[in-house]
Amino acid sequence: MDERGFIFVVVVGTAFVLGLIAIVGLLMIANSSRRQRHRAELAELGLRHAREVMGAEREAVRQTLQEVGAELHDNVSQLLMVIHMGLNWLPEGQKPLPRLDASREALAECIKEVRRLGHTLNTDLWEDRTLETALKDLAD
Repeated sequence: MDERGFIFVVVVGTAFVLGLIAIVGLLMIANSSRRQRHRAELAELGLRHAREVMGAEREAVRQTLQEVGAELHDNVSQLLMVIHMGLNWLPEGQKPLPRLDASREALAECIKEVRRLGHTLNTDLWEDRTLETALKDLAD
């Protein structure tokens, strides 16, 4: 092989190697950007999942508080009213005892507090009403 053929082979070989290096470099850059996009998607999915979990937890707490509020308002208030009616029953001509009056007052306060807690915990009562309606209902 003469000198010109040798130079041609070296130039073509060098160009080929440089082309391969360029292709490998481009593939590495493409792979890197794809990995970054994938990491960003994973991070976004993680945030979305965390938001959904927090929303589900909030909903569970809201429903639990709503059920507790309804139970307080309905069942416990009813039992306290039965006790209140029993304390108010006195045979004809019998004077109420001072201790009985104090018990009635404490029971009346307990009934008010249980109703207040029941209304506070039962968020369905507040969601669909205006402020004016809510204040009127509370006044009653």
